[in-house]
Amino acid sequence: MTNFVEVSIKTNSIEEQEQFIALLEPYFIGFEQQEHHLIAFAETNTYDHQSTAALLNQLNSTFTVKELVSTNWNKQWEENFEPVIVDGFCTVRADFHHIPIRTPFEIIITPKMSFGTGHHATTQLVMQIMQTVSFEEKKVLDFGTGTGILAILASKLGANQILAIDNDEWSIENASENVLRNEISNVQVSDNTLADFGKASVDIVLANINRHVLLDNMDSLFGLLSIGGVLVMSGILISDEAVLLEAARSVGFEIISVKQIGEWIAVHCAKR
Repeated sequence: MTNFVEVSIKTNSIEEQEQFIALLEPYFIGFEQQEHHLIAFAETNTYDHQSTAALLNQLNSTFTVKELVSTNWNKQWEENFEPVIVDGFCTVRADFHHIPIRTPFEIIITPKMSFGTGHHATTQLVMQIMQTVSFEEKKVLDFGTGTGILAILASKLGANQILAIDNDEWSIENASENVLRNEISNVQVSDNTLADFGKASVDIVLANINRHVLLDNMDSLFGLLSIGGVLVMSGILISDEAVLLEAARSVGFEIISVKQIGEWIAVHCAKR
């Protein structure tokens, strides 16, 4: 059975937690935000204590580390995972929640070692923008799918083919399970990379990842889209807005809109 490390970081505010998530994301596979602590999770065999300690000490943060097993992780998620209603548009719940659904769309997510339960601002921002985009008969790439939540919503919004990719084995497993749980038949989950796709091969790209991955792949994302195609990207702090918008414009994207919740933003771009 795989073991996991839980790092509990003392924090002063939700805004501080969100900044820490952006800095720590390369080292961890999941986060849980509590009132006074940010909880970060990593597999024991990949946890880099030296790098984590150096970064948190540099930020003058106190933290504790303890070992978990996968069953403890899932139990902890079940105890803390509450249903989410996104903008009166979509209800996100676990399969053990039994609540009345009063939104046009419903997604059932059982998270494991994956990011994307609808709770985090970045996921909600992308979902809000998705309300304004036409998915009917479109081919969609969900880049960094996590739990598969955005790919599932794209299918429910009328896309005819969705490619959901991630480089994390837990995400591949979890997204595949969630796709089946939602009775979705047109989402293909895989560990492909952007290099595996041809130019102008998709109509819409959803990329809720982080600043560094977005900047490194901006030109590739532009190339993947057909003319008139849409990129919705998030995982971006408000402090990084200028550099992301400049990078998007420099490869040829037109900025349609920017949405913000707290310290986080999502950007809606188009390839003209």
